[in-house]
Amino acid sequence: MIGVIRKYARYVNELKDSGADGQAALDYHRGKPYCKGKVILGSQYIFVEGAGRLTQYNDIVKIYHKYKEGGKGQYWNLIAVKTNGEEFCLVELPYAHNQKNYDDYVRPMLDEIEVYNPEIVIDGAGKFR
Repeated sequence: MIGVIRKYARYVNELKDSGADGQAALDYHRGKPYCKGKVILGSQYIFVEGAGRLTQYNDIVKIYHKYKEGGKGQYWNLIAVKTNGEEFCLVELPYAHNQKNYDDYVRPMLDEIEVYNPEIVIDGAGKFR
């Protein structure tokens, strides 16, 4: 637990030192909420509730879908691939994997991401287009 707290403290200090903290706060304030507020899309950053990190559009080259059904629920994950090839779960969405949920929640968010960075490839299972 202490290691996690120190990691976040270091991350916040790096943001402050780089001057990105002010831009990020403004970006969040002016951002658009998606997925019932779980995701906020700013003009430079993607904010995901509970993620503990900022994701810049310019750091992402691809977003794809992963869907798992099991246990007590369904998980629809959007996985991002960074410019260095690293993959991470951008957001876990608590929606059934169907056309209606894609149209209502996921597609508008992905369309907005493409507006901010048309270079990002949107691909993978769950893409209903």
